Amino acid sequence: METLYTFSAPVTEHQILEKAVEILENRLVSGSAFTRPNDTKAFLRCKLGEYEREVFGVMLLNNQHQLIEFNELFFGTIDSAW
Repeated sequence: METLYTFSAPVTEHQILEKAVEILENRLVSGSAFTRPNDTKAFLRCKLGEYEREVFGVMLLNNQHQLIEFNELFFGTIDSAW
């Protein structure tokens, strides 16, 4: 059965994206694996989609493709990072 979510007050795009990331992380941390490219794409879009700059990050997975940790390492552009 699919879970339904309701909000008691108006929410911003940022709050919606934060909730989407939280839902995806809970699904993936609870034992689901990154076995399909679309799952990985959806996770990264939610995690990084709000940035207006490039982000270099790393997804740490176990040998069964389950997420251990996600880290954002560098931010910047193609010719500069900080």
